[in-house]
Amino acid sequence: MTLLKDEQQQNSYQTIYSLPEGQDARYLAARAVEASRQKQICVHVAMDELRVSALAECLAFFAPEVEVIIFPAWDCLPYDRVSPHTDAMAGRVAALSRLLEWKSDELYKPRIVLTSVNAIAQRVMPPETLVASQLVAKKGGTLSQKDLQYFLASNGYMRTDTVREAGEFAIRGDIVDIFPPMYESPVRIDLFGDDIESIRSFDASSQMTTGILDRFELRPVTEFFLDDESIARFRAGYRDSFGVASANNPLYIAISEGRRHAGMEHWLPLFHTRMATLFEYIKLPLISFDGQAEQSRSERLSQTLDFYKARITLDDSIRARKQKKQTSDVSLTGIAYHPLPPEKLYIFDEEFAELIEAAEPIILQAFLSPHPHPDPPPLRGQGLDGGEENYHAKRTRDFADIRANPQINVFTELSKYIKSLQSENKKVLIASYSQGSRDRFKVMMEEAGAGITYPIDTWHQVTKLHPFQVGSVILHLEHGFVANDIAVITEQDILGDRLARKSGKRKRADNFLKEVGALAVGDLVVHVDHGVGRFEGLETLKA
Repeated sequence: MTLLKDEQQQNSYQTIYSLPEGQDARYLAARAVEASRQKQICVHVAMDELRVSALAECLAFFAPEVEVIIFPAWDCLPYDRVSPHTDAMAGRVAALSRLLEWKSDELYKPRIVLTSVNAIAQRVMPPETLVASQLVAKKGGTLSQKDLQYFLASNGYMRTDTVREAGEFAIRGDIVDIFPPMYESPVRIDLFGDDIESIRSFDASSQMTTGILDRFELRPVTEFFLDDESIARFRAGYRDSFGVASANNPLYIAISEGRRHAGMEHWLPLFHTRMATLFEYIKLPLISFDGQAEQSRSERLSQTLDFYKARITLDDSIRARKQKKQTSDVSLTGIAYHPLPPEKLYIFDEEFAELIEAAEPIILQAFLSPHPHPDPPPLRGQGLDGGEENYHAKRTRDFADIRANPQINVFTELSKYIKSLQSENKKVLIASYSQGSRDRFKVMMEEAGAGITYPIDTWHQVTKLHPFQVGSVILHLEHGFVANDIAVITEQDILGDRLARKSGKRKRADNFLKEVGALAVGDLVVHVDHGVGRFEGLETLKA
């Protein structure tokens, strides 16, 4: 278990320069297209979950033909006393399940796995365990409600009165509602005894049927199980690692009784015969990193070691006091924490280097190369003309100097800048953060005489954009970029900040709406005085 210096770790990595945010997604999409011809899958390691989300949004817009899987990290600290959120756990298992389908799929198409530094550094449940822990049922087949309920409870599903979120299930007589994490909507199974009469999908908000299914497949919601075999493995592994558990150890007692306990995921290896890595789920991967991702990964592992040492120090202190009979097996914050060694849960540098050795690792950098000829190899298929692209790009202009001069109208300068870009045969897009800000920005441009923007929602619409038209898109980009075929300018480049409504004198720390335009008819809302309601629309009242 060693931590290498960042420079030593990256010496063998090729670096692709001049790929600012937005353009890096286009380059990844082109790399995925090339990889698919060799029956390979791209894996990109981002700095954090926000970068993963931004890349996924850009890929969905610029390259809708590329299939993307997001593999999230746990949203808690290493060796914490709390569990990861259910959404994070369900998202990880859903991603692993989809990767198993990719692995057996011989029809190769452009595919990208987006993950983060924290997620790639953590071990996962072995593929053979996930394959064995599935339940498939078909209309007209049989399914014991007792067996189904045991499967759901053992695999992390939570029983509720009404199914709203992934990982929940509800039973009302012979009707069973389940929201599998890999499904976009929950399913409703209508049983007659043990016979499956119908399987329907339904809307989680309205609870109304949306479709009819012939079959459904269930996978676990968590990365461990609470069945008899897993519980027995945990008990034996816990005793082997830490000795006989004390009589007041709530973690050991809860799991022995088949109950969930806060933070139990941090002992994940004890539930399995072995642990795996994400690369066991991916056939022939090509890996890429954000510019500072490798440094961030090393820092994350260093922090993990610090957390482990802190737990060990506290554990030793409690054990010493216990031997002196000064206290029981408890600390000021509860039961003594017996941490597993870091290498059982996390992947350190030497092992990680071996895992990615054949994955042709590259680093994507936003800034210019210090070398005179940094051209990356051309990639085909993602440019507006469908030809080969070198994918070099630069940050778009920042209008900070114009904003600082009250005598110059920023929209006048914006109009000049747009015309200069169009004169170079570039399609121009204005990126906003939301529908509401896009609408307001359109009005502001028209009032300033800077031209008309046309709403663009798909990449296909961009290709049809007239050379002297300006498109308006919704993309969560802080700064735009200028490539050889397209220029994206963000509202933050122009105004220096996101275009959002002022909150006025009223300030609240609880729930509030930033964008009324983000609500759709039928959405559930919570009123500060009247509680839960359903949004039916807006009316203009004369007062």
